[in-house]
Amino acid sequence: MEEKPLEFEFERWERIDNIIYDLTPAPSSQHQAIVGNLYGEFYTYLKGKRCKAFPAPN
Repeated sequence: MEEKPLEFEFERWERIDNIIYDLTPAPSSQHQAIVGNLYGEFYTYLKGKRCKAFPAPN
């Protein structure tokens, strides 16, 4: 019998300056494509420079 994931396993929360933000639902495919394109532009521009681009928080 397959186990059903608990509802809270799909929830995403983040705490910034002691304020809780609900990040559910996950970003859309269109959002992810835009982020990927922007990351590529920043990466290309910064290549060989002292700065680095990251597509997500580190």
